[in-house]
Amino acid sequence: MASALVSALAARGISLQLADPMKADVVVVLHARTADDAVMGTFAALSRLAARPVPPQLLVHVADGSRAGAGAAGVVKTAGREWGAEYVCITHASTDHLAAGVADELAYGAGEREVRWGASRAVLARVAAPFRGPVRAVPAGPWIVSGGARGVTAACCVALARAGMRRVVLLGRSALTDEPLVCRDAHDEAALKRALISGAEGKPNLGAINKQVKEILAQREVRANIAHLEAHGCEVRYASVDVTDTAAVSLLVADVRATWGPITGLVHAAGVLADKRLGDKTAEQFASVMTTKIDGATALLTACAGEPLEVLCFFSSVAAHSGNAGQSDYAAANAMLDHWAVTERAARGDGCRVVSMAWGPWATKEVQSWPVAGGVARVCGKHTMAKRVRLNASSWMACATTCKPNCEAARSLANAAHAGWVAAKRAPSALLETARRSACGKCCVNQFWH
Repeated sequence: MASALVSALAARGISLQLADPMKADVVVVLHARTADDAVMGTFAALSRLAARPVPPQLLVHVADGSRAGAGAAGVVKTAGREWGAEYVCITHASTDHLAAGVADELAYGAGEREVRWGASRAVLARVAAPFRGPVRAVPAGPWIVSGGARGVTAACCVALARAGMRRVVLLGRSALTDEPLVCRDAHDEAALKRALISGAEGKPNLGAINKQVKEILAQREVRANIAHLEAHGCEVRYASVDVTDTAAVSLLVADVRATWGPITGLVHAAGVLADKRLGDKTAEQFASVMTTKIDGATALLTACAGEPLEVLCFFSSVAAHSGNAGQSDYAAANAMLDHWAVTERAARGDGCRVVSMAWGPWATKEVQSWPVAGGVARVCGKHTMAKRVRLNASSWMACATTCKPNCEAARSLANAAHAGWVAAKRAPSALLETARRSACGKCCVNQFWH
């Protein structure tokens, strides 16, 4: 593939040479065939590249249309964020003429960061997605909600209860236990610490006390949210269960079905974070974040395989669409959930509302006012980087011919990009962006980039 790509680029007037990935300006990441190889392999490869004193200027990810390919793309996007590198993610339906297709994208592409090839070339673009169509009645339930007892997910559950949800099972990591008697009159963090210190036998273990305070506050939040749901006429059951344990989740779902009836709503919102940049994040940390999202989804969907779901919702993240520094694992896992939602929607048809919600930073107060009667909330299925503005022809010619001598690397790349423009009559902006980043702040490559 590498040699074929170099030859294909040469045929388009762009001269590049194969180089050690630890030194190359352009790095092409090819997607392997299995999920483990694709996602973990991409993470391992880019983690090694993070040790470079000077990062690559352009990352090119090439994958098939699989869930694993989507996850690997999330890692590549995060690398671009962390390193200040441009990236383009190419999804192909066939490996026929793959090198020629990648070369066309690099030489003649118009700056899009996500492109899909099938019978034709399709560009994914971020668009506004207002609520449309008839408002659906929210199923009475029962609902299963992972990670639903605290935070923004709990706020969404309250909104659903207002809209008609009447039975919900909230899945959480921790069991609800009784508080120590000394804490009953302590109403905030400082008061809890004082109460636990005063009630300690012998010398207080401050580390253990701080941990206990966090657990007490978390359990109080869970109980308050349950009370809030009940106040809106919703029956609530809280279950402490490992959402990644398929057997345990299946037993729980079977019990809910026996007592409350078939499951009609499923929300997978559980997740963990282990934010560290590539090169600092360990494989174990990466896997732990992936496991909660992906194994959790697997367990929930397996347990609910025979249920008449009317709503299926994944809580995803904007990190899946544009990457986020320190969150290569979170971006990968949520990109896989987004892909999963597309396949579930196709398989379930109109009888089930399937959505993957790409959340930004949590904002619980705002969530409470959202109109969620249409299911959970409507999110457009295409959230990718917006299309870049093209250069006009006169600016492009100037870029290719007037770069200053002290920006030789930029001039070389701009000239290669110009060759692509001459052939296709449009700006090959993936290479142009690489040229821009090679140039100094006064170089005309920068001046003509809009």
